Amino acid sequence: MLFEILLSITFGILAGIITGLIPGIHINLICSILLIILPKYNLDIKLSICFIISMAITHTFLDTIPSIFLGAPDPNVCELILPAHKMLLKGNGFFAYILTCTGSLISLLFCIFSLYFFIKIIKIIDISIKNYIWIILILIIIFIIFSNKNKIECIKIYLISGILGLICFNINLEQPLFHLLSGLFGISGLLISIYSKNEIPEQNNECNFKKIIKPSTFATIMGFIAAFLPGFGTSQAAFLINKLTKINDEFYLILIGALSTSNMIFSTLTLLELNKARNGAILAVKEIAGQINFNIFLLMILVIIISGSIACIIGINISKKISNYIKKINYTKLIISIIILIIIISFILDNFMGVLIIIISTAIGIYCNLKSVPRNLMLGCINLQVILFFL
Repeated sequence: MLFEILLSITFGILAGIITGLIPGIHINLICSILLIILPKYNLDIKLSICFIISMAITHTFLDTIPSIFLGAPDPNVCELILPAHKMLLKGNGFFAYILTCTGSLISLLFCIFSLYFFIKIIKIIDISIKNYIWIILILIIIFIIFSNKNKIECIKIYLISGILGLICFNINLEQPLFHLLSGLFGISGLLISIYSKNEIPEQNNECNFKKIIKPSTFATIMGFIAAFLPGFGTSQAAFLINKLTKINDEFYLILIGALSTSNMIFSTLTLLELNKARNGAILAVKEIAGQINFNIFLLMILVIIISGSIACIIGINISKKISNYIKKINYTKLIISIIILIIIISFILDNFMGVLIIIISTAIGIYCNLKSVPRNLMLGCINLQVILFFL
């Protein structure tokens, strides 16, 4: 059984590399495919869980690479793009990734060592806030909107994204989130990256580590809070921290990496203690296993440690190679190839309706960028539905 578990972890890491590096190909899509083939091939439950968790954790270590080097953010790290791209244009793209990766790694270690404490308080916190989740989410959205100068545009982007999300989740699509997120955050970011025509300089691959533990610890606590709030993403948590504390770019990059990983880990804890799934990967685990027991939870934690450690090494090596060869890559052809791949997958999943949603959501994503509106407001495509549900 040990060999099979290690093999599942290996395949999960490979899948996480694919979802992390290709904008628009999210872990939710792979989880959905797994849920379809699981009954047909009678796949082992534990092995399936090992695959999903290793993929999800690997994704959190690698999903910042396309944001840094291509300008196409994952929705969970959409607020990363500006500080990361600034560092890339200064020749410090590799260091930008090292900061996010270090944040993820330290957050992983902090989460593991603090699990016992969070297990003790998780139910108390859940009882205290569960009736006020919709109020908290509304207050967060209001804060984000009113912290921007262009408040009318912020409201427009949030409502348009939210309405599009409501429509997509009610027209019987196979993968509504794939089309929404691929357009809002993936293709729109890639197209903007093409037309910005910034000259990317040689990357120096030097690293200067300072003040890393503090933001990672702080972000881990925020990741724990975010795990309680459906519709409250990593990018929104990072945005709030940034507005409240005015952190610098290096701190912000560490924060993004730490938040992404800690949120995923604590989501496994909410499944154990509360039987609630707060993201697509954990929802897939819940669909497969139902209520998990403590032994399954310990297996998941072991998988997180193994896959996170390996993903850290893989991510550093991949980002270093990209940094070395980015000047030799035909940037435009690479981005166009990724866009074509996303559109083909969209058509396979939901025919012309999927492609139509991608076109509409891409237009919203581009408009959001042109109006300098925080991209995390486009998460209204999920957030608004959650608020209406709790109302």
